[in-house]
Amino acid sequence: MKRVVGTVGAAVLAAVIAVLLFQGSSLTGSTDSESKTVRPSVVARGSLTPEAVLAIAPRRSASSSSMPAPAMTPSLQEFYRARSYAPLLARLKNASARTPEEEWMLAEILTRCAKRPDDDSSGPGPRKLGSPGARQRFMASIAPNDADRDKRIAAFDAVNFDPCSELGGLTTTRKDILALLEAGAAGGDPKARVALLSENLEDQFPRGPDGKQRTDYIPSLSDAQVETLRQVLASGAPLAMRMAGSTLMLDYQNMSLRDADDRPLDRSAFLRAVNLATCDYGRPCGPDADWVLNDCAFNGRCAANNLRDHMMFYNSAPSASQVMSSYEAGLRSAIRDGDWSFFRFHPGPNPSTALFLPRNGP
Repeated sequence: MKRVVGTVGAAVLAAVIAVLLFQGSSLTGSTDSESKTVRPSVVARGSLTPEAVLAIAPRRSASSSSMPAPAMTPSLQEFYRARSYAPLLARLKNASARTPEEEWMLAEILTRCAKRPDDDSSGPGPRKLGSPGARQRFMASIAPNDADRDKRIAAFDAVNFDPCSELGGLTTTRKDILALLEAGAAGGDPKARVALLSENLEDQFPRGPDGKQRTDYIPSLSDAQVETLRQVLASGAPLAMRMAGSTLMLDYQNMSLRDADDRPLDRSAFLRAVNLATCDYGRPCGPDADWVLNDCAFNGRCAANNLRDHMMFYNSAPSASQVMSSYEAGLRSAIRDGDWSFFRFHPGPNPSTALFLPRNGP
């Protein structure tokens, strides 16, 4: 499963207008006659000056309209925020009955933490960042006069933990994990449906002469699998939506997601758009979002305090932000209204994948 699942137009214009209104008649201390050329009323869409783009800054407000009240179930919130899976694993294993979502959670904990002697592609990897003493070395690497030093250290501590650390020696089998996923999927849990689909894709990978699965194989998606991913993307279940988006963006022999003009999607922009769409459905997207914390800790980018501002300001050029915003609008229409007209499920590979076909021979 690891092999298969592995990874502004209006928005920018609105941000620029807000900055221009806040700063008044001048962006850079220019004269009145110079500043008149960049007034919002005369800046046409798509023709923003470089100075206007450079004036954009992330917000520092305590909250954001893109951060709704959490909608994940209490048990899913516990799983999402757990710094140790041990208590949750014990409760799930000893439960007399589990919900479909809890079947998926148990399967996911075992997938992340347990060794599987029957599966050569499995095995828990390192969860903490760096080798022993990493925190001390990280702290020493930040200048004492860094204005965000304390914030960066706090962000490091928030992301650098191993939820499997108390589960050494845990073992399972792929068969057991598949049984849990099948139970969860049968009960309608969308996360289990995507995870089971990914396991089925894994089964397409042939084994080489050494008995190990090949890594150069390009799988195919059936019509039923495409429909499953489309349903999950439209489900409003935030973690499942992210899983489905990641699965759709993989390489396939017989399918690629395109826009209404039949152009292949920008994978990075689509995955970011999916992540932003999940914010509307309860995924934590505030200052404690993983991407926000990681970028603050390791790159000193600490001004944005929510995922949207972080992606728009730090992670995307204006052109990429425009594409990302258009994808997000398409996803919102699909989720809210069942309108998939922005996207086309093309019955063929991406151009970059087509270069390497046929590739699945002996």
